[in-house]
Amino acid sequence: MSISRLMTLEKAAQALETDEREVLALVAENRLRCGVFSKWYGWAMPTGDGKWSGGVSESHPNGSREAKFHYVNKQTGEEFYVRGGPTAQFWFLHHSDAYRLVTGKDDGIDVGFLEPEDGAKLHVEDPERFPHHEFVLWLETGDDTQDDPRRITLSDLWFRRIDIEALKQQEAENDRDATTSTGDRWFMSKDLVLLNQASRKWWANADRDDGTTHPRNSEVEEWLKSEGMAESKAASAASIIRPEWAVKGRRAD
Repeated sequence: MSISRLMTLEKAAQALETDEREVLALVAENRLRCGVFSKWYGWAMPTGDGKWSGGVSESHPNGSREAKFHYVNKQTGEEFYVRGGPTAQFWFLHHSDAYRLVTGKDDGIDVGFLEPEDGAKLHVEDPERFPHHEFVLWLETGDDTQDDPRRITLSDLWFRRIDIEALKQQEAENDRDATTSTGDRWFMSKDLVLLNQASRKWWANADRDDGTTHPRNSEVEEWLKSEGMAESKAASAASIIRPEWAVKGRRAD
């Protein structure tokens, strides 16, 4: 894998013509993925349809790194064995870990799970270690199970250039859609355009089942005011665009 197609946090901010804080906000909102170069040991855990169960089927006298896991899909009956091993390549952070890192007050976090950049490719190349094309990688967490600590900081983050370019293109298209001076937006008020922009920015990529991805109304309100909406309207506007299902997650102010 060529490192040239990956970008540091600093370079990603420059490419998006913003600051690093805004890039981290995109990660927290699950609009931009980030990853690390793993140097740890772990096992693939299947995801996707069905409920999986299993456990260690074979232990090696030299330690857990050589252990095998046996998984069974309770719905389909599909089963397979997974061999653990090193993971020395680029992996996406699981969003739960990425969120903790970019929003936390600590200098870093201990990584628990990784996600493949191309699970289908790994499955074809090494079916013994990756017998299912949809999986997350569980990293060993016991004492003395890793040669290197699993702790990472913001300086360890990498972003794919292709994701940065796609985000830039999406933002450009959103800006074109929101224009009021030309095209079929001439009949829309500026506030209505801002409502549409805010809805896309804050809710389009939110996970309805994960309250940590739901913005507070106060955050949306501040953004609307920063974009020119009157203070007297911003609070109501933030409530208007909040989806009905969001009440199940993070509460509104």
